[in-house]
Amino acid sequence: MSLTLLVLYNASGTLLGHARYAYHHIRGTPSQSCAACALTHGPTLSLSESEEWTSLKRKLENGEVKGIGDRKVEVRQLHKEDLTEETDGKQLETVFTKSELDGLAGDRKQFEAALVGKMRERV
Repeated sequence: MSLTLLVLYNASGTLLGHARYAYHHIRGTPSQSCAACALTHGPTLSLSESEEWTSLKRKLENGEVKGIGDRKVEVRQLHKEDLTEETDGKQLETVFTKSELDGLAGDRKQFEAALVGKMRERV
């Protein structure tokens, strides 16, 4: 069974969207927070993915995450405007709610452990 993990950013992938996100990030606007951004890019306004995230993503895609066997997980990262185009007509299952991701505070090790737990529940 092939698995795909969609990481949905609470932001637009456009230049204006990045600027808007940066503005709200600096102001600390809670309704505009992006737990997925913190997870993949860290707590700063980095435009590049963190080394920890790229390492975890590589482990998922190569089936090297302990606790889920040798199952490979394709990781797709989408911005708000990508959601309909990428997922139209597909059945999706929420793995983490926004509040659950917020609770992880961008910690990749905690995310990996929580993901393994959730994947075990679904097998």
